[in-house]
Amino acid sequence: MILSMMSPLLPDEIVTDILSRLPVKCLLRSRCVSKFWLALITSPYFIKLHLNRSVQTKDNLSLFMWDEYLYRLNFDFIDDHDLPPTIVDYSPFRFKDGSILHGTSNGLVCMSTSMGIFYIWNPSTRKSKQLPFSPLRMTEHPDIFQEHTYGFSYDIINDDYKVVRLVVFKTDVNGDFINFEIEVYSLKTNLWHKAEKFRHYPNSCGTRDSIAGGAMHWISTVPTVESESESKSLIVAFDMGTEKYRIIPHPKYNPGPLFCLCLNTLGGCLSLSCHYCSMNVDVYVLKEYGGKNEYWTKIISLPPAYFSDPFHIVKTIAYSKCGKKVLLNIDFECLVWYNLEQQALEGIREHDTDQLFEVVTCLESLVSFNVPEAEKFPIKGFQVGSRDEEMEVDCKMTALAMNLGNVRYGNLRAQVMALAFRICEICFFTI
Repeated sequence: MILSMMSPLLPDEIVTDILSRLPVKCLLRSRCVSKFWLALITSPYFIKLHLNRSVQTKDNLSLFMWDEYLYRLNFDFIDDHDLPPTIVDYSPFRFKDGSILHGTSNGLVCMSTSMGIFYIWNPSTRKSKQLPFSPLRMTEHPDIFQEHTYGFSYDIINDDYKVVRLVVFKTDVNGDFINFEIEVYSLKTNLWHKAEKFRHYPNSCGTRDSIAGGAMHWISTVPTVESESESKSLIVAFDMGTEKYRIIPHPKYNPGPLFCLCLNTLGGCLSLSCHYCSMNVDVYVLKEYGGKNEYWTKIISLPPAYFSDPFHIVKTIAYSKCGKKVLLNIDFECLVWYNLEQQALEGIREHDTDQLFEVVTCLESLVSFNVPEAEKFPIKGFQVGSRDEEMEVDCKMTALAMNLGNVRYGNLRAQVMALAFRICEICFFTI
């Protein structure tokens, strides 16, 4: 009753602002309130509005973790050690027999089985799409070893979602390089196609979740000009929109031999974990990606005292909501906060499973697999877009409240948030 009476009491643009702040679960249940709410919540305009707000506020964020099974943990409750991750039992297939996540983008998850069956899945709406099967074959080498690396991201240039499959062929696990292939899947066309290869073969080791700036990244090892017995590493960027390559310069490392380099993503930026033979670990982030003033900055430095095993891996997961901490996955065994101001680790959380191969962040969203370009929904005086446009919207809402001259609009923001929380209560407890 309260929900059905809300639209007459508040202007449409304020109702839209309220709804855009709610979790997906509430929105899915709110579609039955009225025809207007159904049309609004399912419109491309509102879907992108809700997504943009979640990205800006870091609300509706979850951690997905997996080993034999898939687990989910609300990002806001990561410090609550009494709240364990919950098993996700509603994926397109159960996480067994080598099933794995390959990345997330705008609330969509790319995943596959050990048999090479791929899905793009929205865990919030529980809708999924199976990708067509396109095997890569090396007929002249039927018994070769294959290393697979995948990337999944939104292609802003073509308004499309892309999956990149990088396959390296070797004689055996530690054997000689034979060949490699790179394929790209487009959600728009529902087709795989082969992309032009880079001139040097990729080193798939340390290339997980390395999507940033609309590009997938990996390390390529090439012989030096001075001696073919010596090699150097190149940081390669493959633009998923243009399918062009470029080389990214290395950061300035500390003196001493390097053990390995690992590429990751942090806050939408490319990050690089540098592991030295001395057991020290430095983490760099690439700022102003693709611009003329692109540069690396070191944000984390970990001494050997933090590690008991010389062969350790440090993976960046996400910034805290305040931006003063970075969540790290250490050796696939525990989640740790790194305090950027105090330059120290804190809040260690051991995984509740035997071993987690990977941890990724995923936003709750209403994004579907066939969302067209968002057009303006027919609501007077309301826009979707940048921060400046959002501030303009807030000014219009405040001015509207003042012109109404009604006491119930006096503290507009407080009412918006109060109503949003009230809707949450009704949606969660009224079924």
